[in-house]
Amino acid sequence: MEDEVHLRGEVVTNRGSIAFLAVAFLAVAFLLPSAPLSTAQDQPTPATEFETPAMPANPPANWLTYHLVHPGPGPAMPGNPNPIFFWKGRYHLPYIYGNDEGFVFAHVSRTDMVRWQWHPTVLTAELTGPGMFSGTGLITKDNKPAIVYHGVGSDRNQLAFALDDTLDKRTKPVPIVPLDASGKEPKREHWDPDLRLNGDTYYALSGGSNPILMKSPDLKAWT
Repeated sequence: MEDEVHLRGEVVTNRGSIAFLAVAFLAVAFLLPSAPLSTAQDQPTPATEFETPAMPANPPANWLTYHLVHPGPGPAMPGNPNPIFFWKGRYHLPYIYGNDEGFVFAHVSRTDMVRWQWHPTVLTAELTGPGMFSGTGLITKDNKPAIVYHGVGSDRNQLAFALDDTLDKRTKPVPIVPLDASGKEPKREHWDPDLRLNGDTYYALSGGSNPILMKSPDLKAWT
């Protein structure tokens, strides 16, 4: 049986629903401890028994279960939703929580944005190499879901691409490394990346002490 939680209110399938979901999830987080996808960057998933969050049979009375609640393991903090996808008839929402590895990305999905099912937590430091923190995502020009996040300890923002339609398998991360006009990497401190496709060009902007606007035709070469 799928683990389910309920979201109060009507389902609205427009941009407002995404904002509503993000606000609802962040509010509770602070109250609680096409064709098969392929890519040249395909990497096997480690032979590990990944943990899968699950709601207890009788949630504590102070859990606001009409929101999306992280049931454990690990604390819900910081709870950032990063990002939401609609893919192959399902909404997919990764969010950050903490476990013994550090910060990892949980993954829930559902067709109606009301009753959510947890997937195995595969976006972890064991798979990605660097640790993980806030980011976003997009559907690439090749029609592949991709997630971009800050690789904790790598001094880089990182990209990982989905390898299946359930979004449970990902490539090894690819760092975003911009080069200046001389072909050298500029000094910068980057985190919390945002990434968008405009026409045929990808644009990225990050938080940091000296953020720069970056662009790429292929998510590999950045200027």
